[in-house]
Amino acid sequence: MMGYIDRLKGMDSEKCPPSPLQKLQEAPFDSFCSSHGARFQENALDLERRILAMAERWNYSGDELALALEAARQDPDGWRRVVDLDDVVVAGGEMRGSS
Repeated sequence: MMGYIDRLKGMDSEKCPPSPLQKLQEAPFDSFCSSHGARFQENALDLERRILAMAERWNYSGDELALALEAARQDPDGWRRVVDLDDVVVAGGEMRGSS
């Protein structure tokens, strides 16, 4: 390792001018960050729509709806499970683990 550093220190930068940077090609996919934000927003809107439908079905009061929406912002995965189970119940299906 020291040999490499010694060689680097001994190089004359005037003899080896920096080469211009190559233009990077565009990636063949969307960056993770740009697409993730849009996907997150879409999922949040879908969850809110499903909670509103469930609230209407079960006659939530305004306060209950506000609490449900706030709880969904805090724990979206948990509330996705809640609305998934509600969809099963409304469709007449049986919840797993129930007798």
